[in-house]
Amino acid sequence: MTKNRDSVPLLARDNNLRVKIRFRDLKLLVERFRLEESGPEVINWYIKQGFQYYGINRVEMRRRNITPGVLNTTIPNICEGQLPFHILCGFNHRDQMIDLNKDPFSYETHNLKEYQWIKNSRPYPNKPLIVNDDNIDSEGKITTYKNFQQNMGFMWRHADMGPSMTEFFSNQFMMVWNLPLCKCTGAHDHLPERGVMDLKLTFTEPVRNLDLIVMAIYDNKIKIDKHGVAETDFAI
Repeated sequence: MTKNRDSVPLLARDNNLRVKIRFRDLKLLVERFRLEESGPEVINWYIKQGFQYYGINRVEMRRRNITPGVLNTTIPNICEGQLPFHILCGFNHRDQMIDLNKDPFSYETHNLKEYQWIKNSRPYPNKPLIVNDDNIDSEGKITTYKNFQQNMGFMWRHADMGPSMTEFFSNQFMMVWNLPLCKCTGAHDHLPERGVMDLKLTFTEPVRNLDLIVMAIYDNKIKIDKHGVAETDFAI
């Protein structure tokens, strides 16, 4: 805003839709502070005492091809070595990658019947999570939706947030894994685990031109020595 201007035009291509917001009162709160000379000296002294450790969250994105024509498949080594504390997986059709008229962030089920995480050769949960329960008498989709809410932290802290069940199975479908048993989704630190994560998928129809998008979130640390040299506990 320029000086002495009390209105901001909101422009639109349609003249009938052009409106203005008029400010009748405007208050501006400014806080000033001055860095004391001793501040940098204290920080410099603190760093020179030894190694300093700073926790960070690191995000990795991957794309895994799903073999065309399969009904049952296991995507191996989604994550190996240090295990992330949070994993999100969704499906993308090839057309979403190359056609600008299609939304690349629309994640549908693509005829997925059920899925199951495999951590160090052990399945989690004990039974597959059902996505298509049309031909069975169960609450499979409800259980899968609750599992998504748990692993995203919505159930415990923000029950009114996140997609509805209809939206989830329509175009916001994600397969989610949270490593800590407390399902904190990174609210506090945990000791890292190592191993291998696989994902077992079962479809109702043969797969056609489908990729698996994987987002893995890791808990890592940066170590800084007294000379200011930084060292990470991970390699890219």
